[in-house]
Amino acid sequence: MEITDAKWAKLSWIYKGDFYLYENAHQSLESNEETKAIRFKLIETTGKESDHFEFVIRQDKNDFFFKADCFKEHDVESPLKLFRSNDEVVLYFEDDLGHGFFRLGE
Repeated sequence: MEITDAKWAKLSWIYKGDFYLYENAHQSLESNEETKAIRFKLIETTGKESDHFEFVIRQDKNDFFFKADCFKEHDVESPLKLFRSNDEVVLYFEDDLGHGFFRLGE
């Protein structure tokens, strides 16, 4: 599966010691085959937060990156490590504040 084949997205994130679970907001996932990127909005599944956060994941050759509007620096891209199966892609990230997994599926 390629990231641009995704029909849904989820994020499990441990941030500053707290756990958050997000899923894509209804009909928010957009794919761009030409730029090898997807854009989507996520909302927390527990309902603690009602804001939608927009994420962009893009592929550059064999490397993957994401950026999000919930960060202070919206245009800074963070690297992702890819794990792939036939019907799902998992992209892992880790930084000073936490770590998490994007799950993309068909």
